Amino acid sequence: MSSTSSYPHNRYYDILIIIGLYTIIPFFVLCIFNQPSVDDFEYAVRDNRNSFVATQIETYYNWSGRYFSTAISRINPIRVGSWIGYKISSFLFLCAFILTLHVFVSSLFYKLASRQKLTLTLFITALYFSQMPDVSRGLYYMTAYLVYQLPNILTLVLLVLLTMLFSLRGKTAKFLCKIGILVACLSIIGTNELSLIYLLTTLSLLLLQLWRIQHQAFNFILVVFICSLVASLGVVLAPGNYVRMETTISGAGNIMWSSMTAAILILKYFYKWGALLTVASILYMLLWQRGISFSNRFNNAFDIPLPVSVAVFITTLFLMSFAYSWSTGGETKGSVGNVIYFYFIMGWFYNLHVVINRFPTHFQQIGFPSVLAIPVMLLFARLIFNIDNNVSTAYLDLLSGKATRHDKELNKRYTFLRTSDCKVCAVEPLSGMPKTLYIYDLTHKLEDRGLLKNSAIRKYWGKEEIYLSEPSLINETSNSEVLHQLGAELRANLGEKMGSFFM
Repeated sequence: MSSTSSYPHNRYYDILIIIGLYTIIPFFVLCIFNQPSVDDFEYAVRDNRNSFVATQIETYYNWSGRYFSTAISRINPIRVGSWIGYKISSFLFLCAFILTLHVFVSSLFYKLASRQKLTLTLFITALYFSQMPDVSRGLYYMTAYLVYQLPNILTLVLLVLLTMLFSLRGKTAKFLCKIGILVACLSIIGTNELSLIYLLTTLSLLLLQLWRIQHQAFNFILVVFICSLVASLGVVLAPGNYVRMETTISGAGNIMWSSMTAAILILKYFYKWGALLTVASILYMLLWQRGISFSNRFNNAFDIPLPVSVAVFITTLFLMSFAYSWSTGGETKGSVGNVIYFYFIMGWFYNLHVVINRFPTHFQQIGFPSVLAIPVMLLFARLIFNIDNNVSTAYLDLLSGKATRHDKELNKRYTFLRTSDCKVCAVEPLSGMPKTLYIYDLTHKLEDRGLLKNSAIRKYWGKEEIYLSEPSLINETSNSEVLHQLGAELRANLGEKMGSFFM
């Protein structure tokens, strides 16, 4: 192959497909060992005790204005005692994310061949899964992923509907598409406050662009924006938000502290995630440069001044970080970090396309330099195969047997609680908790019974008290240490087998 050609060879896409499959496979397998955790039990009790309307009212006035996540939590399978349903739900949720991402890629990059669309879907999935700040809450802990990960899926659905809005011709089809857009927006608004922020800023940017080009869809998007804004006020001004803030640390509500924290966090996001996304951007332009130019119906979405799009991107990151810091007094982490990272990826590549759209001829004239593509591909693979990232952790949780033991020990515990007539119940501590499937375990001290991680499971099983029979001795180990232990066990097993063979 020559060092420069017009198009990349299919082998590059095949390699990325292999990397993508390598990335997602362990997360699907881990669904087999998934177990419910704290709030799953708490909300199962709440939703079985109260009607739909009563739950909405109680939550709105005493905890949160997130009407949609409160409603969707009622699908929790452990409400009817289905542990298998809980595992299947996480599997289906993974499928839903990847499928909606693929539909979005296919609808926006319709010029790409099927292989290229599949590769791009797996490419983006690998970026997201490998650096997701909290995998357990993002993919397995149902209460968390319904609140913080579901709106990411709904955002992809919204983007697909928006692409359809600008291409459909029939009145009935357009009407249904508009209804879908409105429902998607109101659903996103009602899941969590950070998704609410990035939705409003995205709609604002879209409105600005539609106004600049005098597009006929401006009036409809304006109606959607107003409806979303009204719904947002209902969420933010819910009395329950301020009740919840009273339980947080003293830093909550401090505007100066929250502003400083948000500014520092933006720098931290670029430091943590920028390296992989920079490499991914180079690879993206090398492999998909011929198919990422759009027809006129989509071109306008990226025909916006770069300073404006970058300003909206940075402002949105600031507002999301500020909102969390102001309401909790802390910095973004866990599930909240997953929302921010999702938006970071979407905003990063949107701005990349604004640049590409600004200089279309220059990018189209670039050939395919394999002499550059090969080292960039190797660097990308090196970052994905990093021993300390989420993908490696998932594989080690499986290969070390942590996930299997975790599942068996919890099944044994729950069988005991279901069949025993004890009112004050002592259960054995877990021998370990896989990082990918991390849950809050019970405590040893009865005086901690008021903690949610103790009280939630007690309420669910109808017991007066549940506590560990002895203190938990779980030690946190690094991935390198786990890999070293696996190697030592493998060598020991091989040594025994070789010894018995020659005896």
